[in-house]
Amino acid sequence: RKRAYEIWVLSYSVVWMGCFAIIIVRQLYESFDAASYAIVCGTLASPLLLQPLLYPLESSASPLSEHHATRAQLWVFIFGFIGNYWYTHYFYCVLQHA
Repeated sequence: RKRAYEIWVLSYSVVWMGCFAIIIVRQLYESFDAASYAIVCGTLASPLLLQPLLYPLESSASPLSEHHATRAQLWVFIFGFIGNYWYTHYFYCVLQHA
């Protein structure tokens, strides 16, 4: 049950990395504003967030909280939150980086 999700995420990773490669190579980011970044990132993140609801790779009889995809995304959220908020504070305040 974990294997199917891991293969799907690995396959989709090629897609979102390819999209970012195109954005970087063509320097599309030069014309992006906050809304553009939100649209690009939201569009690329939505398949990962919606996959357990729209196309579950596990038995539909099991609750959503027991799906590997849900637990994996919860861990990504936790690490992302800690990395973006706590480590940023640590980098700028504790290490006194300007």
